[in-house]
Amino acid sequence: MFIAMLGGYVLARFSFKGKRQVMFGFLVTQMIPMFIGMAPLYMMMSKMHILNSYFR
Repeated sequence: MFIAMLGGYVLARFSFKGKRQVMFGFLVTQMIPMFIGMAPLYMMMSKMHILNSYFR
């Protein structure tokens, strides 16, 4: 969390080459819903036969 705080401070305070691209990248990743990543995870777990079982 400390590293994230430092990164946020740098993005807020300083101007550097590529800052707009970094901020745009953060914006795009926030716009993608989290459940989109669930389908590949479900398919991977299904192929490994670990659905509805205790993982040991």
